[in-house]
Formats: sequence, structure tokens, C-alpha cells
Amino acid sequence: MELMFIKRMKTLRQSFYFMKNDSSDEDKTVRYKIYIEKLHQILQQQQRERDCVDFRILCLFCPKTLTGNRFTISEHFYNEHSFSLGHPDNLVYTVEFIEDLRSKMLRSECLYCDKTFRDYKTLREHMRKKLHKKLNPSNAEFDKYYVVNYREFGKNWTSLDKDDANCDSKNGSDDNWSDWEELPPDLKCLICPCVYINLKDFKHHLSSQHFIQFDALIKDLSYYQQVKLIKLHTILHFK
Repeated sequence: MELMFIKRMKTLRQSFYFMKNDSSDEDKTVRYKIYIEKLHQILQQQQRERDCVDFRILCLFCPKTLTGNRFTISEHFYNEHSFSLGHPDNLVYTVEFIEDLRSKMLRSECLYCDKTFRDYKTLREHMRKKLHKKLNPSNAEFDKYYVVNYREFGKNWTSLDKDDANCDSKNGSDDNWSDWEELPPDLKCLICPCVYINLKDFKHHLSSQHFIQFDALIKDLSYYQQVKLIKLHTILHFK
């Protein structure tokens, strides 16, 4: 009994861990070092896949075996099945990614909403009707397969996208464009080279100089006929 107690105490001692505050400088240094090492691995893997021209994997949606590089595989998915994995140069661990998607489909799980169905046929019909033959960008399960998620320490693509949007918002604020005045489009006469910027003046010119009532001219014309009139006017004007 005493021997069992001693063994139990040794096991408990081996299970003790010391956790550091994640806001401490030492913790941040360790985390950043791990991030750099991981980033280096990811970039090396990405380069290997970029150079690889003998990928060989079964398609997710048809019996065809896909061969070649990542671009030919992505091209097949997009052209034949209207399915996109994203830009090939943003992918990493591509074969693992496709097999992960295949496993989900074999479990009759939707790739977009993660809902599980009774069989593959029902899943396929669901993805077709609901337009779910695509990946959910909010699903963090797939983050590891996209290089953009390793771009900056402690951030994934969604937080980076928000940062870019905020940056664009600041750079493109109304204050920066306060002196911009957009000019109205030129109104060219249908008959002569005269140009006006005011619709009222344009109509008065047509009426007084060419005896054309513009409103009456377009009143009974359909949208398509109005477009044809504009095209004809453009051709005649620049002929």
C-alpha cells in the first residue's frame, strides 16, 4: 500500500506544469521564436509544393485522378466543378488539405455549413441546391492550409483583412477627398458638335436649333432602344 502511494506521488509530481503570464516579455519572446520557426517551415513547404510537378490525387467530385502541379489541380476543380480552393500560391500542405476535405465529404459533412447528412447523395444535393459547393472563409479549421494565416505574428487572415480595411478607411476618409469635385458628364448634341453640361440648356439647344423635343423623342423608347440611340449618336458624332 505504501509503495503504491509513493508511485502515485511520483506520477503527480511529473504532471506539474508552470504556466507563465502570456503578457510577460519572456512569454512573448518564446512565442515569437516558435512563430518564426513555424513560418520558416511553412515557406519551405510552400516552395517545395511550388516546384513540384508530379502531384497525384483523386478528384473530390469525379473519378478522375489529377496530376501535375497545384495550378492544374486548382484549374480542374474550378473549370470542371466550379469549386475553388483559393489561389494556388496561397496554399500549403495542399494534398493534406484535399484529403481533409475528402474525409469531411465521406462523413457526409457539408464543406460550407458543416451540417451532416444521412448519405453522400443527400449531401451532394444539399450542396447543389444551397450553393454550398465552396469553403466557408470563417471556418478556422482550414486556416493551417493558407500561407496568409502565417503572415503576421498572432494574426490570421480575418484580422489582417480588418487591419487592411481600417487602413484603407483612414487613408480614404472624406477629409482626404474634401477638395474633390466630380464634374457632371458632357451632353453632346445629337446633330451638331455643341456640348453642354446642363440638361436644361441641352434640351433648349435641341428645341431652338434643331426643332427636336428631347423628352418626346425618348418618351416611347424602351431602354434597349435608348441605348441604340446613344450608340448611333456616338458613331455619327465621331465618324
